Amino acid sequence: MKNILLNIVISFACLTAILSLMSAGCDNEESNTGYHYVNIPGFEEADYIPMLNSSNEEIQYNAVCYFAGHNYYDHYLMTDSLRKTGSYDTALLLYQKIYPMMNSKNSWVSSAAVLFISKFQYNRPAFVNFALTNTNPSKNVQLEIIAGLLEDSAKDSRLLQQKVSFLKQQPSWLLQNGVYQLIGEYDSVSSEPLIREYKEMKDDYKKILVLDVLCNHMTDKVFSFVANEWASTKNERIKKMISSNIVFGHNHRQVLNWYAAHWPVLEQNMEEMIEMASENKTRNISSELIVMALSRGWKPSSVLQIKGVNENEYDGQPRLFITLKLHQPYRDSSSDKYSPALISIENALLQNPSLKNEWQAFEKRFTKYPLPSELISQQKKLTATYLQQTAMLLQQYKIDTSLANNFMQGINYQLNALTGSRISRKEKE
Repeated sequence: MKNILLNIVISFACLTAILSLMSAGCDNEESNTGYHYVNIPGFEEADYIPMLNSSNEEIQYNAVCYFAGHNYYDHYLMTDSLRKTGSYDTALLLYQKIYPMMNSKNSWVSSAAVLFISKFQYNRPAFVNFALTNTNPSKNVQLEIIAGLLEDSAKDSRLLQQKVSFLKQQPSWLLQNGVYQLIGEYDSVSSEPLIREYKEMKDDYKKILVLDVLCNHMTDKVFSFVANEWASTKNERIKKMISSNIVFGHNHRQVLNWYAAHWPVLEQNMEEMIEMASENKTRNISSELIVMALSRGWKPSSVLQIKGVNENEYDGQPRLFITLKLHQPYRDSSSDKYSPALISIENALLQNPSLKNEWQAFEKRFTKYPLPSELISQQKKLTATYLQQTAMLLQQYKIDTSLANNFMQGINYQLNALTGSRISRKEKE
């Protein structure tokens, strides 16, 4: 009798659980939105616009998804020469119609509208303010807001903190952990609460999410914390993550000292250092670390250019040499690409007898069009005159600024390509 009664109780409990799951699954407001839409044969842009006014929210949703999938409208609104054109007017109309839909009570419509508006740079501050202050509990809406804010790194710290607090209070695992994705690139992030959270966490995935944020905000205090974590953790995934990100410490002296004390880690990450050096950015510490590695006997031939699908002239050559070769305008102090950082790497190579021979042999082999400095100087003067006169013509004929900038960039690219052809060391001296 007891067994029969027990079975009835268990069956009832299971039925209750199943019914609750079924009822949750039947609620379309909570179903995941994939932004699929019915593409109506023969319908074009003008045919979908009236659908935005439909009282049927699924028809509204379908239209918004259509426009989100064809979203070149921001280009129309941000292009000077398109003002007072039909394209501009249509883009503005769609923006104005879909913007208020972000507040729709239907989470599908709301999240689709957020997807559409988040792609615009036009009136961007208004969207960012909306996104940070929005408290719609829908997972669809908030996940789309998080994705839409990823490109905005400098934001109101007070509103950002409010958003973080709101998301962390939600029962959704996705929203609670989406917080770390949201704040990862933000300038105004307080590291102390994150460090406290990290120390209390037991799940490795959460620790990694927090570490990812901390590595983007590596002040002296954060640097000391992650360095200590690297030394004490037994988790190899966390250890590797820290060792590959510690280069982003704000205090370069701290970073240099750490790598000097952990030389094997620097050797293991030399490919990443060369990749960073190829970006040729100001205050890029990778060049200093490469010089350190060279001084300790590291061989550039240990990191080679891997052969690609299509045969490349540089395949099988040292990646470091290729980086220097592709950025040779760094030698010309009048070039936009002048880089003391890359010069310091080349000087380190030239100060080492064996590496000097390797580098110069590589340079000689892959320098095909040496040009006299007089020719380059003369070409620069002619190009400067040409650009000045071209700028006057572009202004006179009111050519769209984006097209004009692209044209100018193309000319400057050709100029840099010519300037980048090797100038012999004797000519420079």
